[in-house]
Amino acid sequence: MVDIKTIGKAIGGILLTLFILSTIFVYGLSEATSESSLKPVFTGIISEQLSPQLEANMDEFRLYTNEQCKKYDTINISITDSELPIKCDELKQVTNDKLVNFLSEKVFEKFYYTDYGCNDISCFKKILSKDPKEMVVLLSAQMNTLLKSLIIYLIIGIIISLAIIIASIQKLFPILKNVGLTLLVSGLVFIVMLFSKYFLPSAQGALGEFINKIVNTFTYLYGIVFAIGIMVAVIGYIGQKYWSDSKEHTEKKKSSHNERNNSTQKSKK
Repeated sequence: MVDIKTIGKAIGGILLTLFILSTIFVYGLSEATSESSLKPVFTGIISEQLSPQLEANMDEFRLYTNEQCKKYDTINISITDSELPIKCDELKQVTNDKLVNFLSEKVFEKFYYTDYGCNDISCFKKILSKDPKEMVVLLSAQMNTLLKSLIIYLIIGIIISLAIIIASIQKLFPILKNVGLTLLVSGLVFIVMLFSKYFLPSAQGALGEFINKIVNTFTYLYGIVFAIGIMVAVIGYIGQKYWSDSKEHTEKKKSSHNERNNSTQKSKK
């Protein structure tokens, strides 16, 4: 019959691995889909497409926007097949050399802060769909907020997993050894990330920088888990081998001493 503590140890280890991997993945994805990560990529790509056309027609563009701003406080400008609302007060303050970047940022903000009208579950369904128009929700502020909200629940899962392992083993150094090995296994993805970083060809341009940033983020996170796993496992192994053996030897010596005393007392009687 399998010991319930062995079952608890196995379940705790599996859950801890799953929750650690999920936490790192969700946190890394939330960093990758943050405004500060996506904005340089999108504005760079849009600027490359917009710059030649706008620079060739800068005078006509300014003439049109100046006439429209005499009538309205906010005007709509057609860029990348979409209507972009822009406040005239902001537009007037932008110089020609910064206009391309200004418009690119406005296009990104409209895209990033679009409300896709989905809740937690339906947002993930959109990502798994084959429709590119639905899948772009992954690169939105709405999804970024959702991912960040999941992290606290995953951390609670890690705590529960650790509690199961502690309750099942109930000894300090074996607990450290078990948790360390679990972290070590979880951090093996670090080796894969290193391989992809140094041996696979890297993309170029703004998109390449974005991909490299994602790879660096996950490599760093999994590397931390891998390093902590090694450290904790070594402490647990050394402690279990030497401290536990020393304690066991002391107890045996004490037991033997007590037996000799009991034998001596019986002889005297």
